Formats: sequence, C-alpha cells, structure tokens
Amino acid sequence: MVPIAIAAIVLSAITLFFLKQEKTKEIQAEKPGIVVPMAYAEWAPIFGDINAPKQVLIFSDNTCGFCNKFWSEQFAEVKKRFIDTGKCYLIWYDVSSAKDELPLAAFLAGAHEQGKSEQAIELLFKRGSRVQQPEFNSIAVQLGMDTVALANYLANPLLKDGMKKHFEYGKLCGVKGTPSFVIQGRLYSGFMDINEFERRLAFEEEKPEDNQGVKGKAVSALPDAR
Repeated sequence: MVPIAIAAIVLSAITLFFLKQEKTKEIQAEKPGIVVPMAYAEWAPIFGDINAPKQVLIFSDNTCGFCNKFWSEQFAEVKKRFIDTGKCYLIWYDVSSAKDELPLAAFLAGAHEQGKSEQAIELLFKRGSRVQQPEFNSIAVQLGMDTVALANYLANPLLKDGMKKHFEYGKLCGVKGTPSFVIQGRLYSGFMDINEFERRLAFEEEKPEDNQGVKGKAVSALPDAR
C-alpha cells in the first residue's frame, strides 16, 4: 500500500506542475509585454502596444519642473522613436495628489479613455498647480471631452482602489521623488534626456560592458508579474 500511496502523490505533484506551467504559458501569451502586474496598471494611461518587448513606467507630478521638462522637451521624441516603433510601451503614473479623494491620476485615466491623455497632460503641465476633483469638469470642457462620460467613469466604485494601487506600486518600486522611471524593472530617479533614455532602454544586465555608465537600482521587491 505504501508504494502505491507514494506513486499517487508523485503523480499528483507532476500533474499539478504541468497544469501550473500551462496556466503560466496562457498568461504570458495573453500579455507577453507586461512586467508590472496588470492590477497595478489598470486605470493608468498606457502609451503604445503592451505587447512591445520593453516596458517603461513614469511617476510624475504636474507641479514638478523636471517632470514638465521631460514632457515638453523629450516625450515627443521618446514616443516617435521608441513607442510608435513598437520598441517599448509606457505607463504614466501621476502621483501629484495622493491625498485627494479622487487624485488627478483618476482624471488622466478618464482623459485617456477618451483619447485625450496627451492633451490633458500638456494642459496640466502648463497650468503647473495642484488640481483637485472640483476642477475636473472645467478642465474636461477645455479639452473638448464628453463630461457625462467622464462623470460616469469617475463614479466607478473600483476606481479609488485602482488609484491606491498606483501609489502602492510607486512605494514598492522605491519611488521617493519625481520624475522617476522604472525601465524593465530598474528604477532611475531624476530628469532623463533622449540619449539617456535610449541607453537605459537598451541596458542588458548580462552585458554591462556594452552599457558603460548606465546605472539603476534593480527593483527586486516588485510583485511577480507572471
């Protein structure tokens, strides 16, 4: 009886292993470009195709001069050279108003839903001051958004929890200031020009000799994406 019992346990373990492997393959096939778990990417503007081979996260504050500088001087070129060409996709996290009932990040997600995220970010950087929920509607009007659709979007009971996850994820990544970038699981803080962005996007851990001068803190505490 003992050998039979042992054989049954081994067979069960093998079956469970292959089932788990198959499930992992399904998840990878569905979202092959995802590094950050989707639970932390929902409700955030995403630029580009999430099936692109590399992922970039930006943690930004619309009152931050260096965030503004990156947006106004570098983002268009980043989008043209790396996002539109399918080399990476970018998730934009606004962390400017974490204590608000509905932070500005919620408004940006609503703007993204209507294809207005770039216009919204542009306007908010030009404004350069804290923006809170009572002002969302007037800004939406300026952008030509559907204010009824926006109100319905912001009324979603799941939205607040999604916003909390954005800030939680920033903490997990070790973000302490803006702008901060997480490129393929490595955290970089401070302003980044197009040349530096390209160098860090191309960085490969196993070939540091090909990327002299590229440094970044490996984000090892992140939840497993797969």
